[in-house]
Amino acid sequence: MVDAILDAAARILVTRGRDAATTNSIAMLAGASIGSLYQYFPNREAILAAVAHRHAHRIRQCVLEVEIDKAETLAQGLRALIGGLFAAHAIDPQLHLALDHDIGHGKNVRARNDRTPVGSKSAICEKLGALPPPVRAEITASNFTLAIEIVAEIVDALSRRSLRSADPSARARVECEAVRAALHYLRGEHRAL
Repeated sequence: MVDAILDAAARILVTRGRDAATTNSIAMLAGASIGSLYQYFPNREAILAAVAHRHAHRIRQCVLEVEIDKAETLAQGLRALIGGLFAAHAIDPQLHLALDHDIGHGKNVRARNDRTPVGSKSAICEKLGALPPPVRAEITASNFTLAIEIVAEIVDALSRRSLRSADPSARARVECEAVRAALHYLRGEHRAL
């Protein structure tokens, strides 16, 4: 029943927008009574938060599945990781765009038992932090932790931005530029600017 409610809410968000995602419309589309819906969720915001959480968790899982531990160069690892991020964001782009404000700003997408983000930015940081030592040595930014957080913000924003384009070649160009920007920054080449 919970999945049916979340699926219905996601469908309404994509097809009719956030304002149309009322508890009544969600219950009706899910084939549930309003009383049943309230057994699982106290209100509309809780449903929308759960939809955002589920979607962000799916994206995070896709990013975490990208294998960069065998990368021989930083460029190779970034291409794989950023390519995986762009592919993850493209899984359900209409829903992602409908939830963009929530996901992009981390609203309502924290893990249920703690305050840890479940989205793509934290997954990018986790993957970059686990690069093989020789590859990680290519990162010459003075503050490693800050540098990977900045890169995560940049590539996540570019990936989300690319969803607005219907042109696959335009999305591919943005992905390529995201790799170049991340590589340039992590190698500390920005200091010369």
